[in-house]
Amino acid sequence: ALALSALAATYRGDEYQAVTLARQAFEILPKEAIVPRIVVNLAMGDAYRDADNVAAASQAYTQAIGMSQSIGNTLGAMVMANDLARLQRSQGRLHLAANTYRQVLEWGQSRLRPHYAVGQALVGYGDILREWNQLQAAEQHLQEGVRQCERGGYRRYQIFGQATLAHVR
Repeated sequence: ALALSALAATYRGDEYQAVTLARQAFEILPKEAIVPRIVVNLAMGDAYRDADNVAAASQAYTQAIGMSQSIGNTLGAMVMANDLARLQRSQGRLHLAANTYRQVLEWGQSRLRPHYAVGQALVGYGDILREWNQLQAAEQHLQEGVRQCERGGYRRYQIFGQATLAHVR
């Protein structure tokens, strides 16, 4: 219950309450309660990100990604890795963000290809390529990312991808 309350506090914009509840949840959750611990790390990552504590947010996202991978939840790892890459990009750590997006794309090569997570990574990576003035590669990644986001019903990144594609052109 504390894990979900921490996540709810994050979505309400109450970063302090989210971190407080998340810390309490960590104290009482057994080590083997992986899924609730993933939720707690996600809540902490989002709360720290919103509070501009980039180091703590990165650590929380990284832990959540590792836990998700440990239980075979590749989709969850992909979604959180996209969050981590956006955070890295916002810090100007473009090479690190590009590596994180490439990891998401590698995970997305499996038989189950979640369109929205792959599309988001393609758009994010395409934006970095645009920043690096690798315009042809950027255009290719952005076009495919927009298609994947459209197929997955992920409008926010579909629109971001289209706007970034306009900048490339």
